[in-house]
Amino acid sequence: MAAFLTNPVLSGFHPDPSLCRAGNDLYLATSTFEWFPGVCVYHSRDFRNWRLCARPLDRRSLLDLLGVPCGGGVWAPALSWHDGYFWLVYTNMQHFEGSFKDARNFLICAPTIHGPWTEPVFLHASGFDPSLFHDADGRKYVLSQRWNPFKENPFDGILIQEYDARAHSLLGEPRLLFAGTELGVTEGPHLFRHRDWYFLVCAEGGTGWNHAVTVARCRSLEGRWEVHPENPVLTSAEDPEQPLQKAGHASFLQLPSGEWYLAHLCSRPMREGDRRLCPLGRETAVQRIEWGDDDWPRLVHGGRHPAVSVPAPELPPEEGTEIPERRPFTGDRLPGEFHSLRVPVSADWASLHHRNGWVRLFGGQSLCSPFRQSLLARRIQHFECHCATLMEFRPRDDSTAAGLVIYYNLRNWACLQVTADGGGSALLRLLRSENSHSPSVLAEEPLPGRKARLELRLLIAGGEVRFSSTPPDEEEPPREIGPALPFAHFSDDFVDGWGFTGVFAGICCQDLAGHRHPADFKWFDYCHS
Repeated sequence: MAAFLTNPVLSGFHPDPSLCRAGNDLYLATSTFEWFPGVCVYHSRDFRNWRLCARPLDRRSLLDLLGVPCGGGVWAPALSWHDGYFWLVYTNMQHFEGSFKDARNFLICAPTIHGPWTEPVFLHASGFDPSLFHDADGRKYVLSQRWNPFKENPFDGILIQEYDARAHSLLGEPRLLFAGTELGVTEGPHLFRHRDWYFLVCAEGGTGWNHAVTVARCRSLEGRWEVHPENPVLTSAEDPEQPLQKAGHASFLQLPSGEWYLAHLCSRPMREGDRRLCPLGRETAVQRIEWGDDDWPRLVHGGRHPAVSVPAPELPPEEGTEIPERRPFTGDRLPGEFHSLRVPVSADWASLHHRNGWVRLFGGQSLCSPFRQSLLARRIQHFECHCATLMEFRPRDDSTAAGLVIYYNLRNWACLQVTADGGGSALLRLLRSENSHSPSVLAEEPLPGRKARLELRLLIAGGEVRFSSTPPDEEEPPREIGPALPFAHFSDDFVDGWGFTGVFAGICCQDLAGHRHPADFKWFDYCHS
């Protein structure tokens, strides 16, 4: 019986996939935007089971995200393997609202996917979505989107420029490689060779509902590019009923079995009236492709729409691994699926050593700050799931708070937190920020004593988010706090302007007076149906 893959292969916020092969080892890198560490790299040998294996941009010298806007940070990394090294190019987008895009593009290398990674080589700041192409003659080229804020269409084509790996610098001047098609919004370039052709793969149509994959080919890098006769090769733009929407931004790879696949981003919408909203963000799916007698790639299932069920490659299957539902905060490192916002995790604000078996968060800035928050969170990857944590916290006054948060960005979150009233007595409070810099109090109730030891929970089911709490080790059921919230509102499509990420759940601690008053957390649960 034929085996199949089910899309998305990486659920939840995993956009802009870049495929890479080193021998029999397969890698897939995705964007992380304002979340630290930067870039998630997954490993597989069967193209079915993907395990998080590396997060390369793990120190400030590689990635400075302090103050970047929501949706800024790491855009569209490109991972490759050549000359015995892994090569990673990436954008740090520091400003992108309005006409200007202030991006800085870098390159790092490592002998293994686990590092050590070199200090970054600055490439340029003339656009975003860079990638690195290793040609058969040993020459290397950097490709990137060109941004021109003074044109009616600022997406001004794809640039190419040679890179000298020994001198760690670009050579000559960039030149226009490809102007794009009538789909517009040309970005996300990847270049590869197959048979006697160079193939250029670009994202077009914008990263929303009209997203698409464009393929063009040429006999030489100086020649004229011929666009695929049935372009776009992949899109869901014409059919709003497709289960995988926003399909685009692809990366092609030939597997050790000889078969060809592409990885692409997609989203799975929820319905709210006439609106489609995608709280899990942009996810990663894969499609099998075949090469026709005319030397053009096409989806093996026909047409251009992404398939949910895809034939698996003829590779020996690996045993899958599930992340445990309960993650205790023990040992010297946090669980790998946790990220922080804009700043690296360090013992001065997230310590595993102050109290054995607990992580201590020292109070940081508010949940609206683009600078120094004390927040640890993981992706929500399912439409039905449950998150919980055990927290001990003694609020000093009403400027201190700690709790469990569901988080999209600085203006879109909800937090069940313990804080204090004006007299220092503990309170349990549900705060909600919905496209706002001024959150609303949805529920508030006193807690006995001045110190709280509580299990805080959030349940996502039936399109709703519900918060509850209970003292630990008690038989009574959790007590629901505040109203149910629409899960779909924590999404790219609901936020003011536009979003690029996805929803997270995690733990946080604030001290608005700057005294770094701490809270302790023993474990974090994530389970799904």
